[in-house]
Amino acid sequence: MLKRRWQQAADPRVRGASKMFDMPDPALQWRDFCAELSDIRAASSLGRQVIADARAAFQLFHMPQQPFVPFPDMPQIEKDA
Repeated sequence: MLKRRWQQAADPRVRGASKMFDMPDPALQWRDFCAELSDIRAASSLGRQVIADARAAFQLFHMPQQPFVPFPDMPQIEKDA
């Protein structure tokens, strides 16, 4: 909807704001990425590296929780007794 309005705008400043609307469709980029991955044999050295990198990336979601340490100059909120 925004892209259509942008394309129909008479104001040249609005028409000049094309960076966001000229970006490639993320769904198409994802499809192309998946197509490239499907061409890589899992048993190849590149395939093994892709798998290892993906596992390492997903490990970020399984890191242990760290206790919150406020900044030294952060005001402390006192709890009601």
